Amino acid sequence: MLSSTVLTMVLIILILILIIFYIRSRKLSQKIKLLIEASNNSKEGFFILSPSKKIIASNLIAKNMFGSSQKELENAKIIQEAHRDLETIFDLINYHKKHLKSLKSFTLQASLIQKSADIPIQVTLHSYHGNMIVLIRDISQELIASKCSHRDILTNLPNQTQAMIDIGMFISKTHSTHNTFGLILLSIDHFYGLRAILGYRATDMLIGKIVESLKYFSREIDSTVYQMTRSNFLLLVPNISTQNDVLKLIEIIQKDLQKLVNLDAQYIDLTFSSGVSFYPKGGNGVDILIDNVYKALAQAQEKGNAQVVIDRDIEPSEDISYELGLFSEMTLGLKSNQFELYYQPFIDIKTGDIKGAEALIRWRHPQKGLISPSQFIPLAEKTGFIVELGKFVILEAVKQQKKWELFEFNKLPIAINLTLREIEEGDMVEFVGEILDKYQIDPSLLEFEIRENIAIINADIAKKEFVALKELGVSLALDDFGTGYSSFFYLRDFPLDTLKIDLSFVKNIVNNKEHQKIVKAMIDLGHNFELKVVAEGVEDDDTYQLLKSYNCDEAQGYYFSKPLPAFEFQELIRKEIIDN
Repeated sequence: MLSSTVLTMVLIILILILIIFYIRSRKLSQKIKLLIEASNNSKEGFFILSPSKKIIASNLIAKNMFGSSQKELENAKIIQEAHRDLETIFDLINYHKKHLKSLKSFTLQASLIQKSADIPIQVTLHSYHGNMIVLIRDISQELIASKCSHRDILTNLPNQTQAMIDIGMFISKTHSTHNTFGLILLSIDHFYGLRAILGYRATDMLIGKIVESLKYFSREIDSTVYQMTRSNFLLLVPNISTQNDVLKLIEIIQKDLQKLVNLDAQYIDLTFSSGVSFYPKGGNGVDILIDNVYKALAQAQEKGNAQVVIDRDIEPSEDISYELGLFSEMTLGLKSNQFELYYQPFIDIKTGDIKGAEALIRWRHPQKGLISPSQFIPLAEKTGFIVELGKFVILEAVKQQKKWELFEFNKLPIAINLTLREIEEGDMVEFVGEILDKYQIDPSLLEFEIRENIAIINADIAKKEFVALKELGVSLALDDFGTGYSSFFYLRDFPLDTLKIDLSFVKNIVNNKEHQKIVKAMIDLGHNFELKVVAEGVEDDDTYQLLKSYNCDEAQGYYFSKPLPAFEFQELIRKEIIDN
């Protein structure tokens, strides 16, 4: 038999194990409680399942969707778009477990089957301490809003918002090929007078006929038609640049539209005024082109019915001349090595050590000196030149990493911002792969940042590009968190490593109790999803100390250092090594 001493030791060990288990369980339950509290303020249904598929916790939205009992959850039916078969949440989890091995979380779209109507939902699965977090988001309103925000409700034509996006993409695509395109803005002459005579219903019928004719015509010439206002229609016509070609097109449109109008056996003399703008002669940016085509239309309307004005007939404004000059200098500047990278460090909040830096582009003009990014970055984005600048930043950052490696300098990750235009370009991932292969640096020393609102604007493409980048071995960050159109849960299908809290929340945190709650919740939420959290815009010690008390991982801001040229950044690193 065991001696009393041995039995006592065994008992003590068992008690210690139970205490450790209790402490861990309590910590886990505290984290779960925090997650529930945070999720109650979001738009997602949220529940946690144990390995045996029992509900550990759920928030109010999940209870409203599925009910509060285990049985109600088990009986809830959904249809996954890819399968089109009725299944349960548990079926979904079992099927997609394999995806969670390579990604931290997995997101898909499905429909929740209810008696009144099917609800389109987004489901995110996330492994958490052996349990499974399930996030359910009702996206019905978002789908409607997304459709309405880019389509005219009456005609279902793409609207001005979509036109601006498409023109920007067209500029990006034609910028490198030196192709041209034209914008033709048509406006129904005396529209309000016609509407007063015909009435709203008959006018809507008239617009419907006009739209069908324009759609047919646009397909014939491989163009796109947009409804800008109730009486204005825009044609985006590729590979057109001469006045004669445009006049011929407008003449055909005018004749076709006059033929189709015959309401209640009464002939209506329907005419259109037209404004025309060409890329790149009419401007290198979306706003410039749209402004010019509207100015041309206004002048056409002043001349009378069925008139056409081309923007080249309009005197360019000083703003346009300035932008065109700056664009020309910018392209020359890139070729003549006027651009360089500055580095702003990330600081470990607990230790104060430099953990990495963000690469920021600067333009050192030979005559004008250092030009602010606020002057040339918006122009670069409008014209599509941001793609060239983006590749320059990636190349220079990788080359700098290689230099530091050769000189046995500290290996620090460098963060690089990505814009929507770069993501949509299509060859960005391939370019990064080629550069990494050429210079043979550790991919983990690069981190690509995408702003939250950009991720939402084109989520499908952004996700595809991020997953492809992740496969190259680089790190990924969600920038400006809190400023986008959706919650953090909505972006969980991006394979992220870092969450950057926008400076608008950090800047006044010391005197703003509401921002303190928000920032603390963001940090806790990021940690619960195993993300590194970085606070931007730290400018004083009080903010720094407050973030430290919230257990934020890293910080960035002028309190630590302004953006520095490469050699000054290196001196900052050396000084830190000496001081330590």
